[in-house]
Amino acid sequence: MLKKCSGLSFEDLCRRPVATSSMSLLGILRHMTFVEQIWLDARFAGNDVTEYYRRPDEREAEWTELDSATLDQVVTNFEHACETSDELARATTSANWYDDRAVTVNRSTFAGSTST
Repeated sequence: MLKKCSGLSFEDLCRRPVATSSMSLLGILRHMTFVEQIWLDARFAGNDVTEYYRRPDEREAEWTELDSATLDQVVTNFEHACETSDELARATTSANWYDDRAVTVNRSTFAGSTST
């Protein structure tokens, strides 16, 4: 992702393909940071994480409030989230990859079940 975005200005990264879309390259980078944080660090590892761009009152802030962080901050946050995910993956053996908690989270997330 960073390779695709390298050489583009902040304004270029904020540009949306059509006026009605909230999607931009910077928004995608911010969203991928969220994905790394939530799915691996929070859901899989069970760690508390601070979501960099989301707010309780505005779940789309990662896409719409692009000037809430500098480009350097966005890149640093993405790299940190990826490094954390890599560390978690390296520390996890195949034997404990699907522990009961992870299976429950996946089942409740994907099947809509609220049971544990």
